Amino acid sequence: MFREPMNLEFLALSEQASERELERGLIERLKDFMLELGVGFAFVGSQHHLEVKRNF
Repeated sequence: MFREPMNLEFLALSEQASERELERGLIERLKDFMLELGVGFAFVGSQHHLEVKRNF
């Protein structure tokens, strides 16, 4: 459960949508958005491992 309700109506999911369906919907929207940004942006794929070095 989420701490606060989220409005995900733009994804047009059913009431019983699975986590995988939610992920696919969000990634598809993100991909479309990034492609509309034009040159300099790219959608490489989903669930790629990133290592981030922290400097504390």
